[in-house]
Amino acid sequence: MDKPSWIQLWEANIPPKLKVFVWQIFNRILPTTEALIERKVVVPPHCPICWAASETMEHLFLDCPVARALWAQFGLDYLGEGLPRHTFPLFLKKLLSIIHQPSQFMAVVAVLWRIWRSRNWFVFEGKQFEIPALMRQYNQQVGEWLSLPSDPEPLSLSTRMTPSV
Repeated sequence: MDKPSWIQLWEANIPPKLKVFVWQIFNRILPTTEALIERKVVVPPHCPICWAASETMEHLFLDCPVARALWAQFGLDYLGEGLPRHTFPLFLKKLLSIIHQPSQFMAVVAVLWRIWRSRNWFVFEGKQFEIPALMRQYNQQVGEWLSLPSDPEPLSLSTRMTPSV
């Protein structure tokens, strides 16, 4: 798409909480353990899922075995080939900029959300997860998103500012 990734994000037919989630990734404010440590929060520095040395966004969404398995299971592991992986927000922005189908955009966001939710269920609720269960949740989630009514043409600023009579 020719649109900047943030415009593409706000125009996407996904729930607002997912737009905010991706916006948090773009702005590196998602509370991974690395981000929490930078904010002086005392947490174990390793990845809570695989015990890798550090839970960065790059690790969580690209390198953690759970993330790699989910990308592969959904057949999306090829999408980011050749993109810079050293900064996940940059990787994601570049990935979204080359996606031409809304369904692919939705699929990428759905996988990211499944990874994040699974990580949080594990960390905060001690819930174990398995790839088949995550795949079912993904399919249900995408089905729900596809049933969302798409927003009508957004109002222009001048339309919003016009007082009603």
